Amino acid sequence: MKLATGTSAIFTREELTNIFNRDVDADVSDISINSKSTKKGDLFVAIKGKRNDAHDFVKEAFIKGCSLAIVEKVIDGIDTNKLIVVRSSCETLVDLARFNVNRVPNASYVAITGSVGKTTTKDMIYHLLSNATSNGNPAVSGIYVSKENFNSKIGLPLCVAIMPQNTKIAIFEMGMSTTGDIRNLISVVSPQASLITDICEAHLEYFPCVFDIAKAKSEIFATENPQEIAIIPHDSAYADFLKHQAHISGIRRVLSFGFGSFADARIVSCEKIKMQAETNASSEHTGWNTLRSSNLSIFKIAQNGLLEQYLPDDLENGLDITAKICGKDISYRLRSCNLSAALNSVSAILAAYVLGGVNLEKLAKIMGTFRLLAKRGDVFRIYPKNSSNRYSSGVLIMDDSYNACQTSMKTAIKSISMCRGHRKIIVIGDMLELGQRSIYFHENLSPTIDKYGIDKVFACGNFMKYLFDNLQEEKKGAWCEDAETMADVILKEVKDGDCILIKGSRSMHMDHIVDFLKNNL
Repeated sequence: MKLATGTSAIFTREELTNIFNRDVDADVSDISINSKSTKKGDLFVAIKGKRNDAHDFVKEAFIKGCSLAIVEKVIDGIDTNKLIVVRSSCETLVDLARFNVNRVPNASYVAITGSVGKTTTKDMIYHLLSNATSNGNPAVSGIYVSKENFNSKIGLPLCVAIMPQNTKIAIFEMGMSTTGDIRNLISVVSPQASLITDICEAHLEYFPCVFDIAKAKSEIFATENPQEIAIIPHDSAYADFLKHQAHISGIRRVLSFGFGSFADARIVSCEKIKMQAETNASSEHTGWNTLRSSNLSIFKIAQNGLLEQYLPDDLENGLDITAKICGKDISYRLRSCNLSAALNSVSAILAAYVLGGVNLEKLAKIMGTFRLLAKRGDVFRIYPKNSSNRYSSGVLIMDDSYNACQTSMKTAIKSISMCRGHRKIIVIGDMLELGQRSIYFHENLSPTIDKYGIDKVFACGNFMKYLFDNLQEEKKGAWCEDAETMADVILKEVKDGDCILIKGSRSMHMDHIVDFLKNNL
């Protein structure tokens, strides 16, 4: 895990000397906690984790060219002048983050938390603000965002510590696994605005009930100085509680988003983009056959945008959204058919509007260019390499394999049901960290599967066995213990024209099935 910030020093030797009260003879250009990605000029922070102790890889970091290392013990064979020995590497990383915050006194900080959708919402806000222009110039300058899902007690300080000193608005994601986690994170960087995406049963294993999750998430409001704005999910059962917590924390402006008629940012309509490919199927697939006869794999074709070039009318992978935001009507196209992303998008537009002051019509246009990160509901087609059918519809894949809880699983099932195809198939793995009600949450997916007309269910994992056993017989595809076994099963079962959702908790490795289909279908 390493975040590049350019070639200039993020900490000078003079600053490091003052911070650690000892002579330091090198500037550092970046911070790394992973020896494999360490490069010349880095400050390597050796952190002892549950599985690995980075102290075992300090020598490797120096071979890669790091300038200094923060360690909790002396490492044999390493010049002690290159080691900064501390009591706790984690706490020292926090100290570096706080020092950097003090160097950027005029920045405004936005913090995002929630049970689901944190990373997507964070990236959407960044995309909107960083791409907004006025008369050819940035409407909002100096935008910084934490990378990927670096939202933990290690990931957040790492992102804060390397924040550029010219930052004007910084957007950070804050995660938690227990009460007090978010309170600790806002002590590292105190936001002026906060957004909660949703409250649901994710990580319920660590809490007595979902209400306790809501209380823990609301810690994001409890900054020493009252925040200017809080944005909350209007349709949540805990919306009133969150609003109350925001108010007692001194936040005067509390805005909401959702489908409800009284939400400040409300989705008025959300429709699946209609297929138009049927009107010119011959030319469409003639273009595809031209590509297929080349030496490029389907994935290189897709990654280079050639698939979109040759199949311009395949408009199935998106949603047309009409919304009313702070009393103003806007319409935009979202390049995703994941309904969870629709709510994320309207909350992000609301945040960018009130924080950056960017015109709503401009934000709507920019949202149309946003692409989801891999494994978070992105949709693509695979055209079987050996298919002789020039009018092949291909196989539509919704890759939502990054993580899962019951709420996000139900939304994903509804989303795949909206896709146009011969069969709607779900390939789903265990939803973990749901605590004592895990069996119930898995069995309770059955009504959703029936409601949205899912044709076949392929289930992975011990908890999903409870669901599989209770399905209607005609919906039973197969049950496997793990994703690796399931990949072979799916490859044999998939047919041209199928729409397939692949989703499960991260540790179920459902992305293995996605990769397997890409390489073998």
